[in-house]
Amino acid sequence: MIELAQALLFLAIPMPHAFYAMLWTKPNVWKKVAKKTKVPPVDLLAIVALCMKVVQFFSFVFYVLTLLGADAFTETIRLAHPATLLFGGLLFAVGQALNMGVYATLGKDGVYYGVKYGKKVPWVTGFPFSLCPHPQYIGSSLSIWGALWPIIRVFPGNLMELSAVGVYWSGMYALSSFIESH
Repeated sequence: MIELAQALLFLAIPMPHAFYAMLWTKPNVWKKVAKKTKVPPVDLLAIVALCMKVVQFFSFVFYVLTLLGADAFTETIRLAHPATLLFGGLLFAVGQALNMGVYATLGKDGVYYGVKYGKKVPWVTGFPFSLCPHPQYIGSSLSIWGALWPIIRVFPGNLMELSAVGVYWSGMYALSSFIESH
Protein backbone atom coordinates (compact mmCIF):
# COMPACT_ATOMS: atom_id res chain seq x y z
CA MET A 1 0.00 0.00 0.00
CA ILE A 2 2.86 2.39 0.73
CA GLU A 3 4.07 2.04 -2.86
CA LEU A 4 0.64 3.12 -4.12
CA ALA A 5 0.52 6.07 -1.72
CA GLN A 6 4.02 7.14 -2.70
CA ALA A 7 3.27 6.80 -6.43
CA LEU A 8 0.08 8.87 -6.09
CA LEU A 9 1.88 11.60 -4.17
CA PHE A 10 4.89 11.67 -6.47
CA LEU A 11 2.52 12.02 -9.45
CA ALA A 12 0.29 14.60 -7.75
CA ILE A 13 3.18 16.88 -6.76
CA PRO A 14 4.43 17.70 -10.29
CA MET A 15 0.94 17.74 -11.85
CA PRO A 16 0.24 21.48 -11.41
CA HIS A 17 3.82 22.39 -12.27
CA ALA A 18 3.64 20.60 -15.61
CA PHE A 19 0.31 22.31 -16.19
CA TYR A 20 1.74 25.75 -15.29
CA ALA A 21 4.72 25.17 -17.59
CA MET A 22 2.35 24.44 -20.47
CA LEU A 23 0.26 27.50 -19.65
CA TRP A 24 3.33 29.73 -19.43
CA THR A 25 5.00 28.49 -22.61
CA LYS A 26 1.91 27.74 -24.73
CA PRO A 27 -0.88 30.09 -23.63
CA ASN A 28 -2.76 29.74 -26.92
CA VAL A 29 -3.50 26.08 -26.15
CA TRP A 30 -5.27 27.13 -22.95
CA LYS A 31 -7.09 29.96 -24.72
CA LYS A 32 -8.57 27.38 -27.13
CA VAL A 33 -9.62 25.12 -24.25
CA ALA A 34 -11.21 28.05 -22.42
CA LYS A 35 -13.01 29.17 -25.55
CA LYS A 36 -14.54 25.70 -25.97
CA THR A 37 -15.72 25.67 -22.36
CA LYS A 38 -16.95 29.29 -22.60
CA VAL A 39 -15.10 30.10 -19.38
CA PRO A 40 -12.49 32.91 -19.39
CA PRO A 41 -8.95 31.44 -19.35
CA VAL A 42 -8.03 32.95 -15.97
CA ASP A 43 -11.23 31.69 -14.33
CA LEU A 44 -10.84 28.21 -15.80
CA LEU A 45 -7.22 28.13 -14.68
CA ALA A 46 -8.24 29.07 -11.13
CA ILE A 47 -10.75 26.21 -11.03
CA VAL A 48 -8.31 23.64 -12.43
CA ALA A 49 -5.51 24.84 -10.13
CA LEU A 50 -7.76 24.49 -7.09
CA CYS A 51 -8.71 20.96 -8.12
CA MET A 52 -5.05 20.01 -8.49
CA LYS A 53 -4.24 21.44 -5.05
CA VAL A 54 -7.04 19.34 -3.55
CA VAL A 55 -5.58 16.23 -5.24
CA GLN A 56 -2.13 17.12 -3.88
CA PHE A 57 -3.48 17.64 -0.37
CA PHE A 58 -5.35 14.33 -0.23
CA SER A 59 -2.40 12.50 -1.81
CA PHE A 60 -0.15 13.93 0.91
CA VAL A 61 -2.56 12.96 3.69
CA PHE A 62 -2.95 9.44 2.23
CA TYR A 63 0.84 9.08 1.97
CA VAL A 64 1.47 10.20 5.57
CA LEU A 65 -1.30 8.01 6.97
CA THR A 66 -0.10 5.02 4.97
CA LEU A 67 3.54 5.56 5.93
CA LEU A 68 3.06 6.43 9.60
CA GLY A 69 -0.33 5.04 10.59
CA ALA A 70 -3.90 6.24 10.91
CA ASP A 71 -3.12 8.39 13.96
CA ALA A 72 -0.01 10.09 12.49
CA PHE A 73 -1.41 13.61 12.63
CA THR A 74 -2.93 13.34 16.10
CA GLU A 75 0.27 11.70 17.39
CA THR A 76 2.31 14.51 15.87
CA ILE A 77 0.27 17.12 17.69
CA ARG A 78 0.25 15.11 20.91
CA LEU A 79 3.95 14.18 20.98
CA ALA A 80 5.68 17.13 19.32
CA HIS A 81 7.51 19.55 21.56
CA PRO A 82 5.69 22.90 21.67
CA ALA A 83 8.75 24.59 20.13
CA THR A 84 8.60 22.12 17.24
CA LEU A 85 4.94 22.90 16.65
CA LEU A 86 5.64 26.61 16.97
CA PHE A 87 8.51 26.46 14.45
CA GLY A 88 6.44 24.41 12.00
CA GLY A 89 3.52 26.77 12.47
CA LEU A 90 5.77 29.77 11.92
CA LEU A 91 7.15 28.34 8.67
CA PHE A 92 3.62 27.56 7.53
CA ALA A 93 2.31 31.01 8.51
CA VAL A 94 5.16 32.87 6.78
CA GLY A 95 4.59 30.75 3.69
CA GLN A 96 0.90 31.49 3.66
CA ALA A 97 1.55 35.21 4.28
CA LEU A 98 3.73 35.28 1.16
CA ASN A 99 1.04 33.46 -0.83
CA MET A 100 -1.72 35.75 0.42
CA GLY A 101 0.50 38.76 -0.24
CA VAL A 102 0.89 37.70 -3.85
CA TYR A 103 -2.85 37.23 -4.24
CA ALA A 104 -3.63 40.54 -2.49
CA THR A 105 -1.07 42.39 -4.62
CA LEU A 106 -1.83 40.88 -8.02
CA GLY A 107 -5.41 39.71 -7.67
CA LYS A 108 -6.78 36.63 -9.40
CA ASP A 109 -5.73 37.77 -12.89
CA GLY A 110 -2.10 38.19 -11.87
CA VAL A 111 -1.88 34.98 -9.90
CA TYR A 112 -3.43 32.94 -12.70
CA TYR A 113 -1.28 34.19 -15.61
CA GLY A 114 -3.69 36.92 -16.71
CA VAL A 115 -0.84 38.67 -18.52
CA LYS A 116 -0.64 35.63 -20.82
CA TYR A 117 -4.38 35.93 -21.59
CA GLY A 118 -4.68 39.62 -22.40
CA LYS A 119 -5.32 40.98 -18.91
CA LYS A 120 -3.63 44.18 -17.81
CA VAL A 121 -1.59 43.08 -14.83
CA PRO A 122 0.71 45.74 -13.37
CA TRP A 123 4.36 44.98 -12.73
CA VAL A 124 4.72 44.89 -8.96
CA THR A 125 7.88 45.43 -6.92
CA GLY A 126 6.30 45.94 -3.47
CA PHE A 127 5.47 43.35 -0.83
CA PRO A 128 5.87 40.41 -1.10
CA PHE A 129 7.95 40.78 -4.26
CA SER A 130 10.28 43.17 -2.43
CA LEU A 131 11.25 40.32 -0.08
CA CYS A 132 12.13 37.62 -2.59
CA PRO A 133 11.66 36.52 -6.17
CA HIS A 134 8.68 34.23 -6.76
CA PRO A 135 7.18 34.69 -3.28
CA GLN A 136 4.26 32.40 -4.18
CA TYR A 137 6.63 29.49 -4.75
CA ILE A 138 8.87 30.26 -1.80
CA GLY A 139 5.74 30.63 0.32
CA SER A 140 4.41 27.27 -0.83
CA SER A 141 7.73 25.59 -0.07
CA LEU A 142 7.82 27.15 3.40
CA SER A 143 4.27 25.92 4.01
CA ILE A 144 5.22 22.39 2.97
CA TRP A 145 8.25 22.36 5.27
CA GLY A 146 6.15 23.87 8.05
CA ALA A 147 3.73 20.95 7.75
CA LEU A 148 6.51 18.38 7.47
CA TRP A 149 8.76 19.65 10.28
CA PRO A 150 6.68 18.47 13.26
CA ILE A 151 5.95 15.14 11.57
CA ILE A 152 9.65 14.57 10.90
CA ARG A 153 10.53 15.44 14.50
CA VAL A 154 7.94 13.02 15.92
CA PHE A 155 8.75 10.24 13.44
CA PRO A 156 12.54 10.54 13.00
CA GLY A 157 12.75 6.99 11.68
CA ASN A 158 11.07 8.26 8.53
CA LEU A 159 13.35 11.27 8.07
CA MET A 160 14.57 10.22 4.62
CA GLU A 161 11.12 9.45 3.21
CA LEU A 162 9.51 12.62 4.54
CA SER A 163 12.48 14.81 3.61
CA ALA A 164 12.39 13.37 0.09
CA VAL A 165 8.79 14.59 -0.19
CA GLY A 166 9.78 18.09 0.92
CA VAL A 167 12.82 18.26 -1.36
CA TYR A 168 10.86 16.93 -4.34
CA TRP A 169 7.96 19.32 -3.77
CA SER A 170 10.25 22.32 -3.23
CA GLY A 171 12.19 21.29 -6.33
CA MET A 172 9.00 21.48 -8.38
CA TYR A 173 8.43 25.03 -7.17
CA ALA A 174 12.05 25.91 -8.02
CA LEU A 175 11.55 24.47 -11.50
CA SER A 176 8.34 26.48 -11.98
CA SER A 177 10.10 29.68 -10.93
CA PHE A 178 12.90 28.94 -13.38
CA ILE A 179 10.46 28.35 -16.24
CA GLU A 180 8.56 31.56 -15.46
CA SER A 181 11.82 33.55 -15.37
CA HIS A 182 12.68 32.60 -18.94
